[in-house]
Amino acid sequence: MFAKWTEVNGVKCQGKTEARICQVLFDLGLDPKRGVKVDTPFGNYTPDFDCGEFYVEVKAPNSWLQACGYVPLMENARDPKLAMVSDTSLKKMEYTTIHHKRVMVVVDTTSCKKKYRDLHVETSLSLIVGTPESIKQKLWRILENDPAEPDRPQTPDHSPSSS
Repeated sequence: MFAKWTEVNGVKCQGKTEARICQVLFDLGLDPKRGVKVDTPFGNYTPDFDCGEFYVEVKAPNSWLQACGYVPLMENARDPKLAMVSDTSLKKMEYTTIHHKRVMVVVDTTSCKKKYRDLHVETSLSLIVGTPESIKQKLWRILENDPAEPDRPQTPDHSPSSS
């Protein structure tokens, strides 16, 4: 049920999806570190990676929809807690973006259930969806502050040029 921990360039990654995105971050010349706990009114939030000026939260499509409260934590769960639908994770990320540091959510569609491919979530968070190669290209444009990039994060106090 839980993903295996691996390392990419000395950074611990929980599962293959995190490892793929961590490698993308290194390929772009970033120096990701494991995220540390952030206190929010909704509970503690720990981002997957801290890239200095922003956090990166890595999700597969299903876990992104779970975080946003669109699907239960586990389908066909016998335990009511696992059958629950909640957007608390999304609220934690949004709070962190507003009060601490921008959270960029990266949804890796490498392993995607067909039924989740076309579901879209409205959020104020910076959201990048795609395969690792397309994510790398989109992140590169964001980091280069390319105005042609429609997915470029735009949060008032956390733009890439602010310190």
